[in-house]
Amino acid sequence: FFFHFQMSDAKGPDENYGIENEQLLFIQKNIFDLGMCFDKREKGPWELHICSVPCKVPQYYLLGCCCPCCVAFNHREVLLNGKMFEEYACCQEKYGKCWCTPIARQVPHCCLIAEVFCCTGCAIAGNRALMNEQYQVKDSTTEFLILLAAAVLTFFGFFGQIIGCWVNGVLNGQQEEHLAKNEGQSTLRPYSRWGKGENNCWELWKCEPCCGEPCNFMDGLKCFACWVLPCFALCTMSKFYATSVKDEECTILGHFLPYVIALACSMFVPIPVFNSAPCLLLRIATRHNFRQHDGTGDPRYMFGDFLFGLFCSPCAMCQELRSTPMESWDWYAQYKEKSVSAGEFSYKFFVEERA
Repeated sequence: FFFHFQMSDAKGPDENYGIENEQLLFIQKNIFDLGMCFDKREKGPWELHICSVPCKVPQYYLLGCCCPCCVAFNHREVLLNGKMFEEYACCQEKYGKCWCTPIARQVPHCCLIAEVFCCTGCAIAGNRALMNEQYQVKDSTTEFLILLAAAVLTFFGFFGQIIGCWVNGVLNGQQEEHLAKNEGQSTLRPYSRWGKGENNCWELWKCEPCCGEPCNFMDGLKCFACWVLPCFALCTMSKFYATSVKDEECTILGHFLPYVIALACSMFVPIPVFNSAPCLLLRIATRHNFRQHDGTGDPRYMFGDFLFGLFCSPCAMCQELRSTPMESWDWYAQYKEKSVSAGEFSYKFFVEERA
């Protein structure tokens, strides 16, 4: 009875695990989470042991191996749904609380993209720490020993790539299975079919309404010029992005400037991933926003938005164009009728964040 009382009375990170020592309290608040030593709460096991993942949920395991960045990005977005600007931190402070700067917290989605590419294993571990707290689960002794052995072998260079791939697969798969049990469905949904199967991402032969309704040569030529010619494409993408966030007019600071910044990063930032993260973020956000306009899928699940934005952007963009009228990207029509105003810059690229 006394043991049960102690466990039920144990405190969590919001109450600093009941730590009273001033030095330890300073470390807990500012440097590193001390839950490994002071968290006495009773936690349950994961839905699946990591060794069972490849056999029992091979689809999650393969996605976790082959697309670990997409899965890690999706899991963080699901776990922090609606709270990215308030609670996002680099690796969710799994490896310390002093790494994430205030500037990084202003653009959490962009930083998350860089995180999952540059530090994939750390990003997965951050998701795991977040799930440990949200779902009150913990690794079993055998899971801890297996992951420790994998980390040691990888550090010394023994089968590093193979072990890393396996670990990414089993951890992503285990976490997805736990999320799926609690959500009632898998979060790894591509959403390649929009509407009621009338707009599929592979139907590249369908050109309406982006090439006119019905499809005709002049409207098709206009569509080609606006999207393919570099001198017009930047304006077209800016107008398309403005429509995706439900802004009636495309503005210089609100919609054109983000693409200018993304283009400048891709041209002048010498660090791989960091130079492409802004472009990828705008691509993911635009697809996600139009998917919400179409009423397809759960807005919390971004696996498909990331996957198509990264690996199949042309097909994804054609699908988005088929879901909306020509006015959604026709910047020239707006320029003739209303001109273009300065507007206001916003760090919020997803339509639900602007509601």
